[in-house]
Amino acid sequence: MKLLGIETATNLCGAAVVDEAKILSERSLTTPQIHSEKLVPIIDECLRDANCDLSDIDGIAISIGPGSFTGLRIGLSVAKGLSFSSGKPLVSVSTLKAFAFESHRKKITGNAGSILSLIDARRNEVYAALYDITSGGLNELISPAAFTLEQIFELSSDGKTVFVAGDETGKFKKFVEKVESKQASAYIIPFPGLSGASAVGVALLGIEKLKRGEDEKIDLLEPLYVKEFYTIVQQPKVKS
Repeated sequence: MKLLGIETATNLCGAAVVDEAKILSERSLTTPQIHSEKLVPIIDECLRDANCDLSDIDGIAISIGPGSFTGLRIGLSVAKGLSFSSGKPLVSVSTLKAFAFESHRKKITGNAGSILSLIDARRNEVYAALYDITSGGLNELISPAAFTLEQIFELSSDGKTVFVAGDETGKFKKFVEKVESKQASAYIIPFPGLSGASAVGVALLGIEKLKRGEDEKIDLLEPLYVKEFYTIVQQPKVKS
C-alpha cells in the first residue's frame, strides 16, 4: 500500500511517499511561513522522486494538529483538494502522535517508559499528549490538549523514564530541566532540522489507519486546534 504523507502543523513543511514500511521519497523545509508557497511544489517533487503520481498511490495522510493554525489550514486544504481531485481516501493523523511515533520508529526510546510529545502553544501553554511504550506500539495515556508546564509535570512525573519529543523551545527545555531536577530519567529526543514530526511518520501512521478503514469524510474534516483561534482586532483610532 502506497501513501502520501503531508506535514504542515509546525515550521516543518514536508511530504513523503511510503510503500508499506519502505520510504520511497521525502522532502521538507523548515523555514517558517512558507507553507502556502512551497507545499504543492514539495509534494510534486516527492511524487516525482518516488516515480509515481497521484493515480499510483492508495491514499493521503495529513497531520491534523494540534499546531500552527495557519499551517494546519494550508495542509488540510491541499490534502482535501488532492483527495477530491484524485478520488483517493484521506486519513488524519495526530501531530503529537507522529512526534512520538518518529522517536519510537527510530529506536531512540527503547522499549520501556513513556513518550511525552510537546508543541509550543504560546500564551504560556504547550500542546501535549503522553504515550506509553508497549510491545504493540504506542498506547495513548493522555489525549492531545493544551496544558501549562506545571500541569504537564504533575501528569508525567511518576518516576518512569520520560522520553520528550518536541521542538526545542524555551518551554521544552524548561520542562526537561524540571524532570531532571526531580531525578527522573528524561531524554531529549533529537531530530534533524526541526525536532518533532516528519511526513514519513504521518504516512506510516496513515497506512495503519487506512487499513482499518478509518478514512475521513472530506467535507466534515477540520483541523485539531485544541485551543480557540485567537485573532487580534485592531481598535479604531479615536480622533482628538
